[in-house]
Amino acid sequence: MLSLLRKVIRLLPILLTAFILALAVWISAVTANDPIVEKTYPTNVPVEVIGQASNLIITSSMPESVSLVLSAPQSIWNLPLNEADAVRAVVDLSGLEPGTYTLPIQVQIVPRPVRKVVQSPLNVTLTLERLAVKELPVNLVTRGSPATGYLADDPVITPIMVTVTGPATQVDRVTRVRATLDINQANQTINRTIGLVALDANEAAVDGVTIVPHEVSVSQEISQRFGYRNVVVKVVVTGQVADGYRLTNISVFPPAVTVFSANPQVVSDLPGFVETASLDISGAKDDLDVSLALDLPDGVSVVGDQVEVLV
Repeated sequence: MLSLLRKVIRLLPILLTAFILALAVWISAVTANDPIVEKTYPTNVPVEVIGQASNLIITSSMPESVSLVLSAPQSIWNLPLNEADAVRAVVDLSGLEPGTYTLPIQVQIVPRPVRKVVQSPLNVTLTLERLAVKELPVNLVTRGSPATGYLADDPVITPIMVTVTGPATQVDRVTRVRATLDINQANQTINRTIGLVALDANEAAVDGVTIVPHEVSVSQEISQRFGYRNVVVKVVVTGQVADGYRLTNISVFPPAVTVFSANPQVVSDLPGFVETASLDISGAKDDLDVSLALDLPDGVSVVGDQVEVLV
């Protein structure tokens, strides 16, 4: 028995060498059929954040993706490694409190065998802050004034309350949410969707916060004042142009005017138009560009300049 054991011990180095040589031959054969290839992963891998507490918000910039150089058998490169979710880049925020951290970007590779050779970047530095929420009314600011003879009634805003969310340090600065509506020279009701801006006590815009909803619908009724009315301008033409010429066009600017009377009934009784003073075109051979007065009833005046007529 001892003699047999001694023979086995003497043969052990030979057996081990033979095993190593056989393994090397097998590896060489496998590698020849499916060689190991090292190359850049075809797409940058998006960085995912996991484990973030619902009451925390990231306030610093983060890399959107990582680039990788991987080493894998050619068969892995041909199919599995290029499939969606085969490679992930993850930053784990589990258990973290507000503060600034430098954390590793963990690359997770599903197909095997694959070896990561190069990763850029390796880490991310980020800042976590408490998430704050504030509800505020929408403050509508109107710019300009309606056209002469028109009145702006109280606007209707939908919704009238919005929610501001973001880092507590920024949300605490917000004192109001503003929408701005331009009604300059408006002569009809305005219905518009307007974006919102968060402002601090000094009227400066506050960045880094989210307003929900981020815009509101505004209906601003514009109505005509009593005693005012829009009427069309009718040009009164007399005479005939010179022989061999003909009247081809009459242009009026403005084509309609606003008239006013202290007695609204007088304005209401107008037929919908006002006539100009007579324009005599007798013997005309050239274009005419003239300013004409309006023939208005007593107690009625026109708002604005004289009417220009181009013939």
